[in-house]
Formats: sequence, structure tokens, C-alpha cells
Amino acid sequence: MTAIVVIARILPRHGQFDHVLAAVEKLAEESRRDTGCDRYEVYLSAASGQDILIHEIWRSAADLKAHGQTPHVALFKSAISSCAAVEVDKFPQAQRL
Repeated sequence: MTAIVVIARILPRHGQFDHVLAAVEKLAEESRRDTGCDRYEVYLSAASGQDILIHEIWRSAADLKAHGQTPHVALFKSAISSCAAVEVDKFPQAQRL
């Protein structure tokens, strides 16, 4: 099984940071309990203090897929759909170089 690394960047719209951050915090709390979640860390941009980065590691693509189908992910997407832009990149975890 190949682990999957996810990097999600969330860019709240003007005046929406507190709402979006609260949704991210709730998502992180729930996601850390999902099967196959090895890491779910939230970071704030040192430059702007407004951009949010989520770093996730999932044991397998199947675990990530199951996570994407959970009610807490659906609620999160609904909560921020008009409040933020989201960029997501997924990478199979390579051996360390």
C-alpha cells in the first residue's frame, strides 16, 4: 500500500477568515479520527496570517477516498463553499531521497 500525502490550501474571502478557520478546526478534529489518517495538521501563513494550509497523510488511496465521503467533509465543503477558495494537491508518498 502506498500512503497518500495531501496538501490543501484554503484562501478565505475578505472578512470570512474566522468562519473558515472554525470550519477547518472542526474538520481537522473529526478527520484525525478517520480510519487511515496518519497526519492531519493545520498551519496558518506566516506572511499573511490569513491563508490556511492543511497537511494530511493517509495510509492508502482507499482511506483517503473513504474520508472524502464522510459527513464531516460534506459539511465542511458546504460551510465554506461561498467563503473560500480551495486548492488541493495529492501525492503518492515517495521514499525519502
